[in-house]
Amino acid sequence: MTKYAGRDVVLSIDGTQIAQATAIGLAGSTRDLIDASAHGDDWKDYVLGQQDGDEMELTLAYAPAQASHDDINDAYADAEPHDFNLSHADAGVDLDFPALVTHVARGGERDGLLVLEATLKIVNPGVTGS
Repeated sequence: MTKYAGRDVVLSIDGTQIAQATAIGLAGSTRDLIDASAHGDDWKDYVLGQQDGDEMELTLAYAPAQASHDDINDAYADAEPHDFNLSHADAGVDLDFPALVTHVARGGERDGLLVLEATLKIVNPGVTGS
C-alpha cells in the first residue's frame, strides 16, 4: 500500500491556494440517528436523520501580506459560504465543499511566527469529489 505525505495536501478558498498552512483538519459530515423503536421491541430501531457538515480546523503561519490569509478574514467578515477545495495530486484526491468561516483568531506565537486559526463549517451540499 502506498502512503502519501501530508505535505502535498493543498487547501484553497475560491480558487486561491491557502498559503503557509501548518495544520488542516478533516472535511466530512455526520448524520443524526433517530430512535424509531416501538413499544415492546427487543432492540432499538434507528433511521438516519439529517446530514450536518463537520467543522474543519485550520492553522496558518500568519502573514498579513498573503492574499489567501486576507481571503480567510474576508470570508469571516462577509458571513457567506465560500468554495473550498482540498486536494492531493499524487493520491488523486480532489474534494470540493462550501463552508462558512465561523471563527478567526490571530496572534499567538508559533516558534516566533504569528498564527492565524480558523474554523470552517461545511454546509449544504457537503463534500463532493473523490
